Amino acid sequence: MSNWKMQPSLYYLPAILLVGIGLGIGTYSLGFDSNLWHLILLHSLTSFFIGFPLLVVTTNQDWFNRRIAHPFYRILTMVGLFIAIGLLATEVEWFFRTLLKDHIANYRPFVSRGGLFNVIISTILGVSYYYHFDPFKSPEEEMVAEAEETIDLLENIPIKKSGGIHLMACQHIAVIEAYEKYA
Repeated sequence: MSNWKMQPSLYYLPAILLVGIGLGIGTYSLGFDSNLWHLILLHSLTSFFIGFPLLVVTTNQDWFNRRIAHPFYRILTMVGLFIAIGLLATEVEWFFRTLLKDHIANYRPFVSRGGLFNVIISTILGVSYYYHFDPFKSPEEEMVAEAEETIDLLENIPIKKSGGIHLMACQHIAVIEAYEKYA
């Protein structure tokens, strides 16, 4: 796993944690638990353990592209990773949930506790990031890409000649004089 890029994913860490805080506050307002701080902590951890690995994996798409040539096997590998990320996030959430409620003796790893929701969310987000999300360009690269899209090179110039307007290639024009009505 050499040459993996982590820095672009760190840029989105505050947004990932804000999603967790929002989910915690929403769950508290719906009355599912009586302790706001526990819910904020649990949902922030779950959001982090889903969002950050998804961004790291999708940031390093080129690593997968170099090692897995066939597109079907590549997307199958990615979906498997996204499912594993969802399962890991569920286990972390339930471990801390039992730890916060002082029921750590009752914790049993990998017992189904509604992890299907996290698996579905991580798979949908991961596949959509993989195909449609490219937030990891530097500002300079974005400016160059925008400039290339907006610049339309002028190849021909309309010239009024002998009562008609003709297009002349810019390569053949040495001097352009503008009269009052064109200035």
